[in-house]
Amino acid sequence: MSDPPSSGLVPPTFQTPHGKAAVSPKQFLEFLYSLITQSLGDDVNAIHDKASWVLMISGLSEQVYGYFPYFTPATRGTSNERITLTHVSLEVLDQASHKIKSVYHGEEDLVKKLFVRLLGLCVSAESWLEAGDDSLPDHSDPSTIYSKATNILVYMLCQLLSSPFRNEISATTQRVLAHGLLWESLDLVHDILSGPQDPFPLDVQFFSVPRLRTAATHGADTPV
Repeated sequence: MSDPPSSGLVPPTFQTPHGKAAVSPKQFLEFLYSLITQSLGDDVNAIHDKASWVLMISGLSEQVYGYFPYFTPATRGTSNERITLTHVSLEVLDQASHKIKSVYHGEEDLVKKLFVRLLGLCVSAESWLEAGDDSLPDHSDPSTIYSKATNILVYMLCQLLSSPFRNEISATTQRVLAHGLLWESLDLVHDILSGPQDPFPLDVQFFSVPRLRTAATHGADTPV
């Protein structure tokens, strides 16, 4: 088996189950584990059903990667489920990125979405670096999420910059996309450093002008 379930839909997460089609976080986690063991196992060398997996990755970007809380004393003991789900969903993304040939080719919208969500995840996960516990299994340790998300983000950019396509136009398009992401990030940093000191928190908007806006006050679990 090398493709997601035939429905092509990612179950909703972090919702109170209701109705016949409701999916609890526990069920969603079991769904991700089944993907890893059945569709992304060591016996699967390559995945060819790219379209289904692009939809899957897009769903994870929208529902998981952008919803990791910043560390606070209050979130330390209330985020265990979120920590595990983020770990497992990152493993799905990592395995799929390596086993789906040219997964990012021709997927500009997906790449931009994934770049922004993973970058936001890195920012919030960085606040957990000192909250690790060596006695915890990896999928329960919040301090290792930062390195996982960073490595996947770097791998995606490297794949775009070292496009394997023989068609020079396709390869150039991939590199232009990667350069665009990097320049957008540099422009954002420039806006933060050189612009007026707006009151925090700030709402950061990639691929939009203005990039910085004053955000409403949120809690620690506000999506990034």
